[in-house]
Amino acid sequence: MGKFKLCLLTLQSWTFVTDFMLASLATPRVFFPIIGGRPLGIFIKLGITVPVQLYVGFGCFGAMVASIILSFLYRHQVTVNQDNILKCNRWFQICVMIMNYVILSNALLPALFTSPDSQLATKIEILRNEACPAKDLLHPDSYVLQSSVDRLFPYFCGLVVFVGCQCAFMGLHCSWILFFSTLTTKLSKKTRKMQAKLLVALVAQLAIPTTLCYCPMAYFAITTLVDHYWQLGYWICTGTGILSSLFTIGVCWFIMNKHTLKQKTWRKLEYQIIFIRVALDFLISIISIPTFIIRAFLFLDLEVVPFDVFFMIGVVSISLVEMRSYLAVVIAIERVLATVFPIKFWKYRKGSANIAIVGFVLTTGCSVPIVMFYICELRLSSIIGCNNNICAYPPAYLTYRFLSTIIFSSFNAFFSGILCLKLFCLILKRTDVSTDLRRANLISLTDELSSLVFEILPSLISSALGVTNVGPALGVSRQLARAVEATVMAKLMG
Repeated sequence: MGKFKLCLLTLQSWTFVTDFMLASLATPRVFFPIIGGRPLGIFIKLGITVPVQLYVGFGCFGAMVASIILSFLYRHQVTVNQDNILKCNRWFQICVMIMNYVILSNALLPALFTSPDSQLATKIEILRNEACPAKDLLHPDSYVLQSSVDRLFPYFCGLVVFVGCQCAFMGLHCSWILFFSTLTTKLSKKTRKMQAKLLVALVAQLAIPTTLCYCPMAYFAITTLVDHYWQLGYWICTGTGILSSLFTIGVCWFIMNKHTLKQKTWRKLEYQIIFIRVALDFLISIISIPTFIIRAFLFLDLEVVPFDVFFMIGVVSISLVEMRSYLAVVIAIERVLATVFPIKFWKYRKGSANIAIVGFVLTTGCSVPIVMFYICELRLSSIIGCNNNICAYPPAYLTYRFLSTIIFSSFNAFFSGILCLKLFCLILKRTDVSTDLRRANLISLTDELSSLVFEILPSLISSALGVTNVGPALGVSRQLARAVEATVMAKLMG
C-alpha cells in the first residue's frame, strides 16, 4: 500500500504541474481548426519561445500519462501471482516505465521537427484558405505547429493506442483475476476485497477527469482537426470492436495456455474440436484490430494503408470466419451424436483422427479466395473510389456468401434444437451426465445462442429498419459474440 501511495503521489504531482502549465505558465489560445495558437501566460512574458513552451507543456502531459500507466502497472503486478507468466521482475518494470516516460514526454518532437520553416508564409497561406481565421493569427507570438493534420494524425493515433492498450490490458487482467479467475486462490477473501477496492479507486480517479475534461477536449479537437462530419455511432462501434478484440485475445490466450500447455485438457475428445475453435477466435480477433483501425483511417479519408492491402486483410478475416462458422456446425453435430448415441459415438470417435475435420474446415476457408478471385474473377485493379470491402465484392460472390450463410446457419439451428430437446429430456429424467460432456454441450449451445443474439438478430434488425452509417456495427457485434463465448468457456472450464 505504501508504494501505491508513491504512485498516486507521482500522478497527482504531474497532474498539478500540467494544470499549472496550462493555466498559468503557457495559457494557450488555440486557433481551431488550425494546428496552432498563441501563448498568453507567464512564459511568453519571460521571453521563452513557443516551441520550448510546447515541448515543456506536452512533456508534462506525457509524464502525467506515463504516471497513469505506472499506477496500473503497480496494481497489476501486486495482483498477479508469483507463478503467473505476466509477473515481471523489478528491473523489467523499471525498463517499461522508463520507456513510457521517454516516449510520452518526447511525443511532440516529431511535430516540432516537421513544423513549417517559415511561419509567416504558412500564416499567409492559412489566410488564403481559411474562411474565418483568428484575428491575431499574424501576431509575432502566434505559432503554427503543422500546416496539415494528415502527416502526424496517424502518429498521434498510434500513441493513443499505445497508451490505451497498456492501461486496458492491465486493468482488465486485474479485474479478471480479482472478480472471475480461479488463479487467486492464494489470496484471502479480505485481501482480494481490498485489492478490488484499490483497483476501483484507481479507475474512478482516472475516469472522472477523463469523462469531464479530456473526452470533451478530444471530441472538440478531433471534430475540428479532421474537418469531417462526426458520426458518433461509427466511433462507438470502432472503439467497442477494438476493445472486444483485445479482450477476446486475452481470454483465448488464457484458455489455450491453461488447458493446453498446463492442464493438458486438450487430450480429452470432448474438447479437442472446441480448442480448435478457440484458436480460430484468437486469430480472428488479432486480425480484427488492424481492420477496425484501418477502417477508421479510411473513414477520415486518410489512406494510411493501400486499399489492396486492406482488402486482402479482409479476405483473410472472412476466410477464418468461414472456417469458424462451419467448425461450429461440426461441433454441434458432434455434441448431438455424443448426447443421443453416447456409447456408439465414442466407440467410433476414439478410432478416428481429427485430420478429416481440420481438412474440411480448411477447405471451407480456402473456398473464399477461390470463389472470389477465380470463379467470380475479381480484379482489385478495377476498383476505383472504394473504401469498403462490400462495395468491391462481385455480385456473384455476394450470392455465394448469402447461400453459405444460410447453409451453416440452418445446420446450426437444426442440430442445436435437437441438442436442446435431448438435454431437456435428460433433465426431466434426472439422468446423470459426465462433467466433461455437460461442459462441452453448454459451450456448444452458448456458441449457437451468441450467434443468434449477436449475428442473426442484428442483421435482421438493421435490414428491417434500414440502419446505416453506424460504422462496422455487424462486425463489432460478431466480435462481441466471440468475446462472450470465450468468457463463458473460460468460466465453465474453471
